Amino acid sequence: MTTREQQFGREQQFGREQQFGREQQLGREQQLGLEQRLGLEQRLGAHPLLAGITEAALAEIAACARAVEVAAGAFLFHEGETADRCYLLYHGRIALGASQPGRGHLVLETLGPGEIVGLSWLIPPYRFAYDGQAMELMRAIVLDAACLRAKIAADSVLCCALLQRLVPVLAQRLQGARLQSLDVYGRHR
Repeated sequence: MTTREQQFGREQQFGREQQFGREQQLGREQQLGLEQRLGLEQRLGAHPLLAGITEAALAEIAACARAVEVAAGAFLFHEGETADRCYLLYHGRIALGASQPGRGHLVLETLGPGEIVGLSWLIPPYRFAYDGQAMELMRAIVLDAACLRAKIAADSVLCCALLQRLVPVLAQRLQGARLQSLDVYGRHR
Protein backbone atom coordinates (compact mmCIF):
# COMPACT_ATOMS: atom_id res chain seq x y z
CA MET A 1 0.00 0.00 0.00
CA THR A 2 1.40 3.37 -0.97
CA THR A 3 1.61 6.35 1.33
CA ARG A 4 -1.12 8.04 -0.71
CA GLU A 5 -3.46 5.02 -0.27
CA GLN A 6 -2.70 4.96 3.46
CA GLN A 7 -3.51 8.69 3.73
CA PHE A 8 -6.77 8.15 1.80
CA GLY A 9 -7.68 5.25 4.12
CA ARG A 10 -7.07 7.43 7.19
CA GLU A 11 -9.22 10.21 5.69
CA GLN A 12 -12.04 7.76 5.03
CA GLN A 13 -11.79 6.39 8.59
CA PHE A 14 -11.72 9.95 10.00
CA GLY A 15 -14.73 10.83 7.81
CA ARG A 16 -16.66 7.81 9.15
CA GLU A 17 -15.78 8.78 12.71
CA GLN A 18 -16.91 12.35 12.08
CA GLN A 19 -20.14 11.11 10.51
CA PHE A 20 -20.74 8.78 13.47
CA GLY A 21 -20.07 11.70 15.84
CA ARG A 22 -22.55 13.91 13.95
CA GLU A 23 -25.13 11.11 14.04
CA GLN A 24 -24.63 10.71 17.79
CA GLN A 25 -24.98 14.49 18.27
CA LEU A 26 -28.08 14.55 16.07
CA GLY A 27 -29.51 11.67 18.09
CA ARG A 28 -28.91 13.62 21.33
CA GLU A 29 -30.50 16.74 19.81
CA GLN A 30 -33.49 14.73 18.61
CA GLN A 31 -33.82 13.15 22.07
CA LEU A 32 -33.65 16.58 23.73
CA GLY A 33 -36.20 17.89 21.24
CA LEU A 34 -38.47 14.94 22.00
CA GLU A 35 -38.12 15.48 25.75
CA GLN A 36 -38.85 19.20 25.38
CA ARG A 37 -41.84 18.47 23.14
CA LEU A 38 -43.21 15.93 25.62
CA GLY A 39 -42.81 18.50 28.41
CA LEU A 40 -44.54 21.06 26.22
CA GLU A 41 -47.41 18.66 25.52
CA GLN A 42 -47.79 18.09 29.28
CA ARG A 43 -47.83 21.84 29.94
CA LEU A 44 -50.35 22.33 27.10
CA GLY A 45 -52.57 19.56 28.50
CA ALA A 46 -52.46 21.19 31.93
CA HIS A 47 -53.62 24.57 30.60
CA PRO A 48 -57.36 25.09 31.34
CA LEU A 49 -58.10 25.95 27.70
CA LEU A 50 -56.86 22.55 26.52
CA ALA A 51 -57.87 20.40 29.49
CA GLY A 52 -59.43 17.16 28.28
CA ILE A 53 -58.34 17.53 24.66
CA THR A 54 -57.08 14.33 23.01
CA GLU A 55 -53.40 13.38 22.98
CA ALA A 56 -53.43 13.49 19.18
CA ALA A 57 -54.73 17.06 19.26
CA LEU A 58 -52.12 18.02 21.88
CA ALA A 59 -49.38 16.61 19.67
CA GLU A 60 -50.66 18.67 16.72
CA ILE A 61 -50.83 21.84 18.80
CA ALA A 62 -47.40 21.17 20.36
CA ALA A 63 -45.90 21.13 16.85
CA CYS A 64 -46.87 24.83 16.67
CA ALA A 65 -45.74 25.72 20.20
CA ARG A 66 -42.73 26.86 22.15
CA ALA A 67 -42.22 28.03 25.71
CA VAL A 68 -41.34 31.69 26.30
CA GLU A 69 -40.44 33.93 29.21
CA VAL A 70 -41.12 37.67 28.99
CA ALA A 71 -39.67 40.28 31.33
CA ALA A 72 -41.89 42.66 33.27
CA GLY A 73 -42.71 45.75 31.22
CA ALA A 74 -41.93 44.15 27.86
CA PHE A 75 -44.56 44.31 25.12
CA LEU A 76 -45.67 41.03 23.59
CA PHE A 77 -47.43 42.83 20.75
CA HIS A 78 -48.77 46.23 19.71
CA GLU A 79 -52.14 47.28 18.35
CA GLY A 80 -52.22 46.92 14.57
CA GLU A 81 -49.34 44.45 14.31
CA THR A 82 -49.84 41.16 12.50
CA ALA A 83 -51.42 38.65 14.89
CA ASP A 84 -49.06 35.80 14.05
CA ARG A 85 -49.11 34.23 17.52
CA CYS A 86 -51.12 33.76 20.68
CA TYR A 87 -50.07 32.98 24.24
CA LEU A 88 -51.29 30.44 26.76
CA LEU A 89 -50.31 31.98 30.10
CA TYR A 90 -49.12 29.87 33.00
CA HIS A 91 -47.24 32.46 35.10
CA GLY A 92 -47.56 36.22 35.44
CA ARG A 93 -50.05 38.80 34.23
CA ILE A 94 -50.54 40.73 31.01
CA ALA A 95 -52.26 44.09 30.57
CA LEU A 96 -54.25 44.58 27.38
CA GLY A 97 -54.50 48.25 26.57
CA ALA A 98 -54.80 50.94 23.97
CA SER A 99 -53.48 54.44 23.52
CA GLN A 100 -56.01 57.24 23.36
CA PRO A 101 -55.17 60.81 22.40
CA GLY A 102 -55.29 63.04 25.45
CA ARG A 103 -55.74 60.09 27.84
CA GLY A 104 -52.51 58.18 27.33
CA HIS A 105 -52.34 54.40 27.54
CA LEU A 106 -55.43 52.80 29.07
CA VAL A 107 -55.47 49.29 30.49
CA LEU A 108 -58.66 47.62 29.30
CA GLU A 109 -58.18 44.16 30.75
CA THR A 110 -55.68 42.18 32.78
CA LEU A 111 -55.18 38.49 32.09
CA GLY A 112 -53.31 35.93 34.16
CA PRO A 113 -52.39 32.26 34.47
CA GLY A 114 -54.76 29.87 32.74
CA GLU A 115 -55.86 32.40 30.14
CA ILE A 116 -55.19 32.89 26.44
CA VAL A 117 -53.88 36.18 25.05
CA GLY A 118 -53.93 37.23 21.40
CA LEU A 119 -57.17 35.86 19.99
CA SER A 120 -56.82 38.11 16.93
CA TRP A 121 -55.03 35.24 15.14
CA LEU A 122 -58.50 33.72 14.57
CA ILE A 123 -60.11 36.59 12.68
CA PRO A 124 -58.97 38.12 9.38
CA PRO A 125 -57.17 40.42 8.75
CA TYR A 126 -55.20 38.92 11.68
CA ARG A 127 -54.19 42.17 13.42
CA PHE A 128 -53.83 42.68 17.16
CA ALA A 129 -56.63 44.91 18.47
CA TYR A 130 -54.70 46.00 21.58
CA ASP A 131 -51.25 46.32 23.06
CA GLY A 132 -50.17 43.42 25.25
CA GLN A 133 -47.64 44.20 27.99
CA ALA A 134 -46.24 41.90 30.67
CA MET A 135 -47.02 43.39 34.09
CA GLU A 136 -44.53 41.05 35.78
CA LEU A 137 -42.31 38.20 34.72
CA MET A 138 -44.50 36.14 32.43
CA ARG A 139 -44.14 32.55 31.30
CA ALA A 140 -46.31 31.18 28.55
CA ILE A 141 -46.56 28.84 25.64
CA VAL A 142 -46.62 30.79 22.40
CA LEU A 143 -48.51 29.24 19.50
CA ASP A 144 -47.55 30.05 15.92
CA ALA A 145 -50.80 31.24 14.33
CA ALA A 146 -50.00 30.28 10.71
CA CYS A 147 -49.02 26.79 11.82
CA LEU A 148 -52.16 26.43 13.91
CA ARG A 149 -54.44 27.78 11.17
CA ALA A 150 -52.93 25.30 8.70
CA LYS A 151 -53.46 22.41 11.12
CA ILE A 152 -57.09 23.27 11.84
CA ALA A 153 -57.77 23.78 8.12
CA ALA A 154 -56.47 20.25 7.48
CA ASP A 155 -58.09 18.55 10.49
CA SER A 156 -61.80 19.19 11.17
CA VAL A 157 -61.68 17.26 14.47
CA LEU A 158 -58.88 19.51 15.77
CA CYS A 159 -60.72 22.57 14.46
CA CYS A 160 -63.92 21.58 16.28
CA ALA A 161 -62.05 20.81 19.51
CA LEU A 162 -60.30 24.19 19.49
CA LEU A 163 -63.39 26.18 18.52
CA GLN A 164 -65.41 24.52 21.31
CA ARG A 165 -62.80 25.89 23.71
CA LEU A 166 -62.19 29.30 22.11
CA VAL A 167 -65.77 30.45 21.40
CA PRO A 168 -66.71 30.61 25.13
CA VAL A 169 -63.56 32.67 25.77
CA LEU A 170 -64.53 35.06 22.96
CA ALA A 171 -68.08 35.32 24.33
CA GLN A 172 -66.80 36.01 27.85
CA ARG A 173 -64.46 38.74 26.60
CA LEU A 174 -67.25 40.30 24.53
CA GLN A 175 -69.53 40.30 27.56
CA GLY A 176 -66.78 41.90 29.65
CA ALA A 177 -66.31 44.64 27.03
CA ARG A 178 -70.07 45.21 26.94
CA LEU A 179 -70.25 45.60 30.72
CA GLN A 180 -67.25 47.89 30.70
CA SER A 181 -68.84 50.12 28.04
CA LEU A 182 -72.11 50.24 30.03
CA ASP A 183 -70.12 51.34 33.06
CA VAL A 184 -68.33 54.07 31.10
CA TYR A 185 -71.30 55.35 29.09
CA GLY A 186 -73.95 54.76 31.76
CA ARG A 187 -72.51 57.47 34.02
CA HIS A 188 -73.16 60.24 31.49
CA ARG A 189 -76.93 59.80 31.28
